[in-house]
Amino acid sequence: MTIMLSVVVLLLLSGGALPSIAVRGQKVKGPSTKDARRAITRIAGFELSNDAVRVETVTPLSTPAGTGAGSVAEVTARITTAFRAREQEEEGDGRWRVEAFRAADRRWEEIDFYTSAIGADVAPARATLDALVTDLAVQQRTDKKPGELRRGSLRAEKFSPLLSSAVVSIEVEAGFRLERAGDGRWRVAEVRFGDDDDRWRSVVALVAAADAAKLARAREELQSVRAALEAYRRERGSYVVADDHATLIDHLSPHYLPRVVRLDPWHRPYRYDGTRDRYVLRCDGADGRTNTADDVALDNRNTSTGTSAFPRRIVNSGSAATTVGRKSS
Repeated sequence: MTIMLSVVVLLLLSGGALPSIAVRGQKVKGPSTKDARRAITRIAGFELSNDAVRVETVTPLSTPAGTGAGSVAEVTARITTAFRAREQEEEGDGRWRVEAFRAADRRWEEIDFYTSAIGADVAPARATLDALVTDLAVQQRTDKKPGELRRGSLRAEKFSPLLSSAVVSIEVEAGFRLERAGDGRWRVAEVRFGDDDDRWRSVVALVAAADAAKLARAREELQSVRAALEAYRRERGSYVVADDHATLIDHLSPHYLPRVVRLDPWHRPYRYDGTRDRYVLRCDGADGRTNTADDVALDNRNTSTGTSAFPRRIVNSGSAATTVGRKSS
């Protein structure tokens, strides 16, 4: 605590730039608050605004000999972003549940992908988050001048309802362990949530676990589209002839596919290539590239693979069938 308070004082006196600090006889210089903010706004591929991150403390750490002085630092910061919540109408008790958070301009990420990546120990924090939004919703209905609400390291305000959903501005406190990369830039290597959490979690491991959850979701969604395609064929005698997913969905929804499925969990369009008697449905996975190991591909042979390529398109031209090669982007 004494070290942390000393760092805060030094930050105030230096106008936000962290001075060099002697650690175990070695001169160590950590990131400035600007460096730390830049690293946090780009954590895990997110694109938060600079205004969304308020760096509170920066603590350079000593490093083993040979690893480079000043290559590791711990940062505490408060992050403010929008969360999307939905009222649990089926429960009938006015409770709300947070479903997604804004990770970039016009980009929302489902919170369950990341809570599942963290594991069961995040359940109490998730319950606190939902309870905070529920209390804020009640305050909005009952108070003439609603204000902010706090629960531990969380602060919520600006509850903006729209029918059974709402957007809520929430501030959360977190810890970040930064490492200086070979190019001299600082990157977030580990993260710690809230002031009651003493466990550091690898950002790479969290993203990998979230991507695994997204891949499972993509497989489920493609299987639902495949079931709709098979129902379409049983009723109409052939599959949908198209070379894009949007056209496919226009044919299937809503009669064969009640819920429209257009984008994968990484916010990219699913792929489809189909003729009258065969098709391939595909998700390009986390890397966004076709025909790589993390792809999900389903076809009319009731198979699932991560590497099969799109078939060559068969285009009917009069009475003859012309084979046209299809390039994968």
